[in-house]
Amino acid sequence: MSEEGDFNPETQIVIKSISLLLEELDDRHAKETKYYEDIFQKRISEAVNKKRIKKEVKKERDDLDDRHEKEKSRLLFSENDEIILAKLSLEEKESIADSKGEESEKSEETNAQVEKESKLSKTAKRRLKKEQEEKERKERIKAAIDEENEKFLRGELTPAAVEKERLNNLLKQNGLKRKSVPSDGDCMFSSLVHQMKKNRPRISVEELREIAAEHLLKNKEQFAAFLESDIELYCQKLVNEPIWGGQIELTALAAALETRIRVIQAESPNELFFGEEKNDEEKLLTIIYCRHLYASGEHYDSVEAI
Repeated sequence: MSEEGDFNPETQIVIKSISLLLEELDDRHAKETKYYEDIFQKRISEAVNKKRIKKEVKKERDDLDDRHEKEKSRLLFSENDEIILAKLSLEEKESIADSKGEESEKSEETNAQVEKESKLSKTAKRRLKKEQEEKERKERIKAAIDEENEKFLRGELTPAAVEKERLNNLLKQNGLKRKSVPSDGDCMFSSLVHQMKKNRPRISVEELREIAAEHLLKNKEQFAAFLESDIELYCQKLVNEPIWGGQIELTALAAALETRIRVIQAESPNELFFGEEKNDEEKLLTIIYCRHLYASGEHYDSVEAI
């Protein structure tokens, strides 16, 4: 007898001849496979959640194939060409399989119901959460508007107040503070005069106007397109009248003086540069451009260290 233990003729059979091995064992395996495959297909076709049932069936099918391979191996390597197997009673197994299928279907229906209730619960929770978030958002907006209105009424949110606060923050970041110059049409030139007092203490507003006009006339092709009037007439007024200076004059002065001019402003971009980049930071001239700060309109101020 093999290593399988004591033989029970009522519940077991003996396959002795190796010549009958493959034929008899394969026939047994084929019947068992066909039987279970019919059950598998029925379970899949009747399932609500086919994906889950297919996954279960695949595992059971693999287990069946694995058992068949082990049975073949045991017979092939047995010492006396025999193998003891349980009698194949498909009717008895059918009742077990049907019971398993019914339990699986009941479990599937229960899971489907739980999943449905869970989804409804999650949906309701998400809706309530979204409603709460929207309510809080509206409350924050209302509070912000009320605060803005109060600040405006107190004069804290006028364009001039906003510009002043932004400029002060920008200057503080650079270790600077605003140095006011008169708002008289010469403000840009006066700001530059203040910036140049260390290296050129004798330079004046009049001299800067002449330097700017001279550079414009020498480079007519570069600047003429940016002027609404004749460039020569424009330069005459620039020298002889207190007309307001702007980006054209800054560009001309930066080139003529071979320096770099930085303009700090509240609106973006917060820094404008005129002239070629220089490594000598001591020669960098920094002024401020204000759009709303002064009642007279646009204005330039100088800066100094804090």
